[in-house]
Amino acid sequence: MSGLFFIINQYSGFGKGGKTWKKVKKELEKEKILYRSFYTEYHGHAEVLARQIATIQDYHLKTIICVGGDGTMNEVVNGLNGFSKVKIAFLYTGRRMKGQHSKLSSNPSKAIKEILTILSRPVNKVDLVEYQLEGKGVKRKYINKLGIGLSTKVIEQENLLKKESIKPIFTRVGFMTGLIKVIWNYQPISIMIKTDEHELIQHDNVWFLFVSNQPYRWAGLKVAQNATSNDGMLTITIIKNISLFRFFVLFAFNHINKRAKQDAFSEYTCEKVTIYTNAIQTVEADGELIGEGPLAVAVKKSQSGIVI
Repeated sequence: MSGLFFIINQYSGFGKGGKTWKKVKKELEKEKILYRSFYTEYHGHAEVLARQIATIQDYHLKTIICVGGDGTMNEVVNGLNGFSKVKIAFLYTGRRMKGQHSKLSSNPSKAIKEILTILSRPVNKVDLVEYQLEGKGVKRKYINKLGIGLSTKVIEQENLLKKESIKPIFTRVGFMTGLIKVIWNYQPISIMIKTDEHELIQHDNVWFLFVSNQPYRWAGLKVAQNATSNDGMLTITIIKNISLFRFFVLFAFNHINKRAKQDAFSEYTCEKVTIYTNAIQTVEADGELIGEGPLAVAVKKSQSGIVI
């Protein structure tokens, strides 16, 4: 068998990526499956690797399997922009709650069998989402969700821990401690959005804004439960007007009474949206910090970067 390539982020999920890959590699060798593997060495490397593999292999490339978290997935999707016949499979090893794009089993033995089955199937296209930060000409894509608000503060905290050379167990403890600190000190923001259906609408006291392409769970919070990844639509979810105490209850138990939820959750569907904020705010896409708003976001129906 040819055309099976793996891009591995060993450090995703506090080291889970490396451990998972060792098990996958063992299964591949056990089943005598031919493959090639590439390890990411720096931020953005997965995108470079995906583009180089697709360019060099050309018609011989069938599938790229990404072993990593949200950020690694995002890099591979952008690296394969324009290579519409390449199938992408995700073996999710990230820390954050995964979206529906992570279809391979977490069991390495089962995952390999699923990959072999996938190779014989027709391609299954999904939508990608294109965004552009104001003042920057470069347009990039994401597959899962884009966020503004508390989610970016949490990622900033996580990035600080990544710079420290400590064992994964201490990193987890440090992250949870930092997460509580971030939530405690977070100051809700004001956001203005303009969609293809509505004029400019302002939302105050905002904890989160997500622009989702498919259902997702952020630290237990269910986001965009009705979103579909191939319907040509985006789902905007805004969580606002909620006290710190209620937020901790929501965060810890994913529970809030119906009336409070109606006040706290706003949801829109649209094909494109422009987002403004009352102050400079960092934006994240698929778990990676991408810059500062304002920005424009639009769904691209069944684009390249085919996902299985």
